[in-house]
Parts: sequence; structure tokens; C-alpha cells
Amino acid sequence: MFHSSKFQPKLNPCYNGVDGIQIDRAQDLRASVAMNRVKVKELGTTDSVCWKSGIPSNTITLRQLEYGEMDTWQALACTTPADDAILATDYKSDALSDISVYLTDDNDVFKGTLWYQKLRVSSYSLNIGDPDALIERNFNLVNEDEVIFQNDNKYVIYAEFTASGDTSQSFTLGAGSYDTYPIAVEDADNSGSYFLRCYRYRSSDSTNTIVVEGTDFTYNSSTGEVSIVDGSVSTSDVWTFVYTAGTYLSGTDPFTSNTGDLCAIKADECTIYLRTSTTVSKLQSVSFDVNFDRLDIKEIGTTDVVAYGAKDITTSVSLGTIVETWTIDEAMRDKIGESYGILDVREYADDMNIIVKIYSDNTKATFKMGYRLNNLSPTSIDDGDAVDDYETRNITLEGDHCLITSNETTLDA
Repeated sequence: MFHSSKFQPKLNPCYNGVDGIQIDRAQDLRASVAMNRVKVKELGTTDSVCWKSGIPSNTITLRQLEYGEMDTWQALACTTPADDAILATDYKSDALSDISVYLTDDNDVFKGTLWYQKLRVSSYSLNIGDPDALIERNFNLVNEDEVIFQNDNKYVIYAEFTASGDTSQSFTLGAGSYDTYPIAVEDADNSGSYFLRCYRYRSSDSTNTIVVEGTDFTYNSSTGEVSIVDGSVSTSDVWTFVYTAGTYLSGTDPFTSNTGDLCAIKADECTIYLRTSTTVSKLQSVSFDVNFDRLDIKEIGTTDVVAYGAKDITTSVSLGTIVETWTIDEAMRDKIGESYGILDVREYADDMNIIVKIYSDNTKATFKMGYRLNNLSPTSIDDGDAVDDYETRNITLEGDHCLITSNETTLDA
């Protein structure tokens, strides 16, 4: 059996030649695969005639504690650590990633890898459940595949190569700069094929291309040499080769416990602002969701999704508070600090913003990262009171914008 302590997930961006990361502070990772198979029957026959296989659909849910680092957000957007600001629109079309889960059993024997390829973000959220809660991130990702690799193919390996010229290039797995890499093992489902996939990122025009084994590059299974052919390569191209092997990189573990970053961040280690500068008091809960109306296009004649996109992005913010003052309502009425006498919901504005600032501790001396949602309009207000209790107010706002950044100046702009 596989205990959670040996359930080790890594995230590899598909595009832009970006390095993979391990998924730290994950609390839950689940997949739900719909096979989409159709049973065919006919008049005059009792039993079914056959089953026709459709394109599967898979939903991955990842729950992660907030720990003040941008790496998961950056990897899902296929961007580098140098990019300190991510927008919701960065996840619409040009963001694919793989999750590889490395599995070791209770006897400390490595058994295989769960592989989810070409994942796209369908929604994400941040949740602060109450004043004592740990802050959580939640991601919903979609794709069409779940693959289990075992035995001789039990490790999924990612190898990157950067071209040094415009003519044919080569490197050898298990030798030179790649001496720690195992050689690729033949794909058990495709005789003569050794690579699950290879992407080429061309920095000169920022394009990503799936390149083909046997056409754009060849592989010598005896020596481990990968040869990239003339016409397929330009200087500084980054090639990412994905393959399986019976061993991992020598001297390296797929996953190493991260003891350097914060273990988690509590509700008292953040600050919530309305309209950039107004601090919200008596908040009991805060959450936001960002949902993508995905349009991932299939086509007649192929079992693959051929284009990725999202028709629309909807953000939703929920604020739960115990009523003492009407600061939130004053902000929605755009009358903060004016001692205004009437707060009529018909007059509430539709240009709100919410900022969540995350700090390293509750002294709030060290800013870590933050979230900003603009263009918000209130959509519902729920008031409640009960015997021997205090009045509560729950406010929902909707918009279409979300910024995630580790740069406080960008957050406040």
C-alpha cells in the first residue's frame, strides 16, 4: 500500500522550457476519470454489440496549504521564477503541465508513477475559513489521460537540452552532462518508440512545438544517444524530452522534503484590504474562486485535443463578517470615511477591488505574496441573526480579474 508520506507529486510545465518543481505543502490530490465509452446495441439482438471508446475526461483536484511561495502558480502558468506577477488570463490557452506522482510502498520499495499529462487549469481558489484557520489554495485541473507506469517503465523522467547551434545536435543519456540520467526504455504500447513526448521551445519567436521521434530526432537505444536532425533546431532552442526508465537519476530522489520554506500560513498572518487601502475588520471568513469557461477543442479524425482556450473567466469573492460597522458597505457605496448617512444597495458601485496580503508571521513585517481581484461588483448580501447570537453579514462579489504576485508594489498599483 502507498501511504501519504510516500505519495510524492511533481509538476512539470510543458511549455517555454521551464524546469519542473515538486508540489510542496499538498494536503490532498485526487483524480476522477470518466471513460466516456458508449455501449452499442441493435434491434433484434439481446446483448450489446460492442463498446466504442471515446476520449476520456479527467479532473484533478489539488488542495495545498498557502506557504507564501509562487512556484506552483508559476509552474501552472509555464513561466519562470523571474516572473513575479501572474494574471488569471495566463492560464487560458498557453499553459499546459504534467503531474507525476512517484509511489513507494510501505516496505520502502518504489513501485511506479502515476502520470497526468497536458493538464489545464479549470478553476482555482483561496480559502480562509475562520480567524484560526490555515489558509488553503485549491486547484482544479483537467485533461484526458491517467497513465500508470510500472516495472521497467516505472519512473517518468524529464531531460532538457539546450541547442548550441543551428545544425544537427546530439547528447547521450548516461554520459557527459547527462551521466546521471538513465537511458530511455521502450514504450510498452508502441514498439520502437522510446519517448512519451518532446517539446521544443524556440525563444526567438516564443513558440512551442511538439517534435516527433524518428522525424525531428532519433534515438539509439543501445548507446542512449539522442540526435536532433538538421532543419529542426536553432540556437538556444530548449528541448524537453519525456521518457520512462527502470531507475531514476542516479544520486537524486524524485522528491525531497522542503524544510526551508514556511510550513503554512494562518489567518492572522494576512491582511484583507478593500479599495486598496481600507482594512476590513471583524471578518470571519474570506474566500475567492476563479473559474475558467474552458473551450478545449477536439476534432473529427483524431483522439487528441487540438487547441486549448477559455471563453470567459469569472471571479467570485465571499466575505463573511460579524456586523459592528458597515465598512464593507461604505466601500461598496464609495463613501469610506465620509460619515455618509444612507447606504442604499441600489447605489452600490461595480468597481471594487479586494487585496489579500500574505506575510511570514503575524507581525506582518515581511511580505511574502498577495492576491488582488479587480472589477468586482456585489451580487448578493445575506444578513442573519439568531437568539443569543450576533448579527452576521455575508457578501458576494463577482468580477473577471485576478493578480497573483510576490511584488508588493505591483499588488498596490
